[in-house]
Amino acid sequence: PGWNRDSALETAASKWAAADPRAALSWAENLTDGHTKRKAMASVVSKWAEADPNAAAAYVTALKKGPQRSEMLASVATTWFNADPDAAVEWVWGLQEDSSITRAMQNIISSIAYRDPKRAVELLEKVPAGSARNSTITRIASSWAQTDPKAAIDWVRSLPDSIPKLNAMQHMTWSLSYIDTELATEYISLLPEGRMRDNGIRQLASRIARWDIGEALKLVKQLPEGPTKQSTLSSISAQWAQYDPEGAAAYAAELSPGSSKQGLLGRIADAWAKRNVADTLTWAEKLLPGERDALIPRIAGAWASASPVKAAEYVAGLDAGEVQQQAALSVVRQWSYVDPVGAAAWAQDFPEGDLREKAVRSVVSSWTRYDLESVAGWIDKLADGRSRDVAVETFAGSLVQFDIDAAIEWAETISSDDVRNRSLGTIVSSWMRYDADAARAWVDKSDLPSETKERLKQQSTGSYMGRSFGGMRQ
Repeated sequence: PGWNRDSALETAASKWAAADPRAALSWAENLTDGHTKRKAMASVVSKWAEADPNAAAAYVTALKKGPQRSEMLASVATTWFNADPDAAVEWVWGLQEDSSITRAMQNIISSIAYRDPKRAVELLEKVPAGSARNSTITRIASSWAQTDPKAAIDWVRSLPDSIPKLNAMQHMTWSLSYIDTELATEYISLLPEGRMRDNGIRQLASRIARWDIGEALKLVKQLPEGPTKQSTLSSISAQWAQYDPEGAAAYAAELSPGSSKQGLLGRIADAWAKRNVADTLTWAEKLLPGERDALIPRIAGAWASASPVKAAEYVAGLDAGEVQQQAALSVVRQWSYVDPVGAAAWAQDFPEGDLREKAVRSVVSSWTRYDLESVAGWIDKLADGRSRDVAVETFAGSLVQFDIDAAIEWAETISSDDVRNRSLGTIVSSWMRYDADAARAWVDKSDLPSETKERLKQQSTGSYMGRSFGGMRQ
């Protein structure tokens, strides 16, 4: 069973339907798996509609109303429409109106909208009010905009004020940005001030930034200060920084201090450091102290993704303090992805304390994603202490989805009472979701504090599927 089997059955059903659709349907109707049965029947009916749409339509129409009938109606309608549009329209719109034919109507209208949008608008009137009609309005607007954008704009403006109109206008902006940016700019300028206009500017600016960053920035300046402006600047500056970090840096230098500027500086640093770390550091050193200090960890992290040892050497040479610590953690995170053994060895050289604990947690968290046994062997060699406790807590938390017994066994080796109880509490919380009885029985026999026991036993049960992963404790 699986995707390959379903695909093979669909192919077989389609080929059989080409020769004898009724026999193929009889076979498909007797399949026991509901999903496979539905897919096979849809395949047969679609193939049948290619050869004899009237017969296929009659069969589907007679089915009991429900999701399967709706799906098949849409399939027959689409297939028939590709061969004989007028006949398909006549059939679908001649059916008694109900929710089962809505999808078929949508498919046909969407197909018509590209070649005859006015006809699509006429047919829209017969689509029942509701979400299907609303989404169909948006489809017509987007399709029409690709062939006659001005006519599409006039039609959307003629719609009564409503949520569907707002949605259509917003999608229109996106379509126009791909077809005619000048017309899109003019269209947006006519929109009333508010979220829709701001979203339109954001979409258009992000599109234009791919070839004309200057024009994109002019659009951004029209936005009021706030989250939309910041997210738009974030979107286009990320593109800008990729191909012209120097130009983006020059622009950033003219901005007033604040979150927008700092966000842009961060994206420039990320992109520039991947191309040339030395130039990026030279630029960062010329910034204001607060701006520079916020960027050093990001630059170090970007450097570590390619050359972790050199990045670590750079961090070691920084002045002791918060910037050095944040840069060290940034390097550890990136190093853990490419070489967890090397990252672990570097983290072990840190003096005992908060930085070492955070670094160890980061290494173990990344490492356990693909090599549990190596992590277990590494932890076994650690000396007792706070950083080992943190490593075991992180490791045991990762084991929960594979082997509860191993997770508990590891957690019980934690020397700190507080950390051990916290780790066991986290493990049991996960256990409760799929085997509450066993988890509660273990809690009753455990040495956990009484208040922790009561809190855990009161948790509601849920569904969670675990799997066994043995042999982890060495």
